[in-house]
Amino acid sequence: MNRRVGSVSSGARNGTSGTVTAIVCSRNPALLARWLDSVRATGAGRVARVIVVCHEEAGRNERLRAAAGRNGGLAIPYNGPFNFSAMNNVAAAAADTEHLLFLNDDVIATQPGW
Repeated sequence: MNRRVGSVSSGARNGTSGTVTAIVCSRNPALLARWLDSVRATGAGRVARVIVVCHEEAGRNERLRAAAGRNGGLAIPYNGPFNFSAMNNVAAAAADTEHLLFLNDDVIATQPGW
C-alpha cells in the first residue's frame, strides 16, 4: 500500500468511517485506556481503526489487552525487548488505511477533529 504524508481527509474507504489508523505502543493499561477514550471521543469520523501494540515483557497482560479491545482496538502482542521502531512497524503492517497516525500512550486528544 502506498502511504503519503499529508493532511487527514474524511470520507469512507473500504466501508470504514475514516481514513486513518491510529497506532500506539503501550505497556500501561491505565495510560492506554485514557488514550483510547480521548482518541475515540475526538477522532470520530477520522479514525477508522486503532491498533495497539501490547508490550508484554513479563508475559501475557490481560489488563492491557482488555484496555486495548475495549473500544474495538486491535491488540497485537509484542514480547521482545522494547523496540519502538519494530513495534510500530508490526502495527503498520497490520493497518489497512491510507494514513497512519503514530501516538504515544501518554497523549490526550482534547479537541475534536485534531
